[in-house]
Amino acid sequence: MEHDTRWRSQLGQDRFAWLTLDRKRDGTFIDIGAGEPETISNTWTLETGFGWRGVLCDIEYAEQLRKLRNPSNDVEADAFAVDWRAHFRKWQRDGWIDFLSLDIEPPDMTAKLLLDLPLGEVKFRIACVEHDAYRFENGSQRRDLMRNLLEWHGYVRVCDVGCEVDGKHAHIEDWWVHSDAEDLVERAQLVLTGGGAI
Repeated sequence: MEHDTRWRSQLGQDRFAWLTLDRKRDGTFIDIGAGEPETISNTWTLETGFGWRGVLCDIEYAEQLRKLRNPSNDVEADAFAVDWRAHFRKWQRDGWIDFLSLDIEPPDMTAKLLLDLPLGEVKFRIACVEHDAYRFENGSQRRDLMRNLLEWHGYVRVCDVGCEVDGKHAHIEDWWVHSDAEDLVERAQLVLTGGGAI
């Protein structure tokens, strides 16, 4: 695959992860709800530009991901039929995986999967977790449940990401770093305020 450093994620998740991890090469990711292989992908540029590898999971695009992404990645379809413990063990390095991207539809399924993931068995340096709090009547409760779970596992929320939906600001996703990852909270704040920009 050709080197391509155009950032592809919808909200800047790929660039945020790369900069917060000090322009890391050969990182590891778990991308659940990966979507199309290239368009609006949170991991395409990390993979093709900087040598990252990991797990890609998407029930609709699994076959395309197998064909178009690096063959050394693991590709799964149904996130609820995956042995996540095995994947976490395979891709962790000294108990760490660099990046978790979690976004499946509908958003209640994202919350359900987050509760099912063996978060106590590995730490993610960075996690971008979509909650879509603006969707459905239980959106705020869903978001709060997800936040409480991640905080309990030692994650620090560094950004509440939103965008305009139907003319109003909508809360969509939280960005997290693990409190045990040295200096990452400070590094993330620098990146978010422009101090870590390219």
